[in-house]
Amino acid sequence: MEPVEESVREPPGTALRSFVGWYSGYPQAGVAPTRHRGLPSPYLTLILTLDDPLTVIAHPDPYPASEAGSDHEGDDSHDH
Repeated sequence: MEPVEESVREPPGTALRSFVGWYSGYPQAGVAPTRHRGLPSPYLTLILTLDDPLTVIAHPDPYPASEAGSDHEGDDSHDH
């Protein structure tokens, strides 16, 4: 199989523009797993996978996700 590694970035619909900065998509197939390091930013990143699971290998927040009020500082790492 020929490797596929593409990316697209599109603005949201007019009704969502005050809430969503942009949509990004990264279809990949036949490529080796890699590590992504997300840096701190004022944006929330939501990652959806449609095939293989995403493995979070490190998170800077020392509190469980269920604890309300914890701040997200630092970077995060995940393999995909």
